[in-house]
Amino acid sequence: MQAMVRAFDLLEKTIKVLMAALIAGMVVLIATQVCFRYVLNEPLAWTEEVARHLMIWSALLGAAVAYRRKGHLGMDILVTHLPLHWRRAVEVILQVLSIGFFGILVVHGIPLVERTMRQFSSAIRIPMGYIYAAIPVGSTLILLFAIEKLVRAWEEQASSDDARPA
Repeated sequence: MQAMVRAFDLLEKTIKVLMAALIAGMVVLIATQVCFRYVLNEPLAWTEEVARHLMIWSALLGAAVAYRRKGHLGMDILVTHLPLHWRRAVEVILQVLSIGFFGILVVHGIPLVERTMRQFSSAIRIPMGYIYAAIPVGSTLILLFAIEKLVRAWEEQASSDDARPA
């Protein structure tokens, strides 16, 4: 379990570094666009499109990190009033549902990427599949983090069952 946690910690750290680079790139591109448009009076046609693509990737990568850190909004008012045993059961059910949902996104996202590789972006003329690839990549990361949470929930359930008096 410790090896898995360390591997996922490293993966999360790598995602955060990549996100920082993407967001920094967005800031540089937008600042460059402002300078070219208002100072030089020569707007660049491609900066807005590239910044949008970087934002899409950073948002989907950030969703994976937020999922792992329980940073998404949730309605847990009912669950918090349940006994510990039932809260753990709900956690397992939610992770199984998440695995199913994000598994579907991966399975259906890959053909979407393949289909959109023949469609090109308007300004920089790259295949749109590279942009749409953020869907299966982000979903795969969330899927991995959901599996990690499921394993943790099972281990917590097993350890609490072992601690109960017979």
